[in-house]
Amino acid sequence: MKRFPVLDRAIRQEIIAARTTSGLTQRELSAKLRRRNNYIQNIESGRQSIGAAELHVIARAAARNSWRVPFAPPRGDHPRHSPIAAENA
Repeated sequence: MKRFPVLDRAIRQEIIAARTTSGLTQRELSAKLRRRNNYIQNIESGRQSIGAAELHVIARAAARNSWRVPFAPPRGDHPRHSPIAAENA
């Protein structure tokens, strides 16, 4: 289970926007990153997650200088606000 689904979705949407604004296909962006053909497809569909470093590499490859990703996920999406965290407090 993903810990921050809203944030993950926002990041995927920004990757799609950056790629399409740059006029790149998923395969072309994958090739620029020297990754397998379906690498970007898997990220954009949510089948594969990425870390901050990989997000930076993708942004540079897509020539994107700024991202519109929300600063913090909604309260229900944060582990601190989960029922389990409340029990352990």
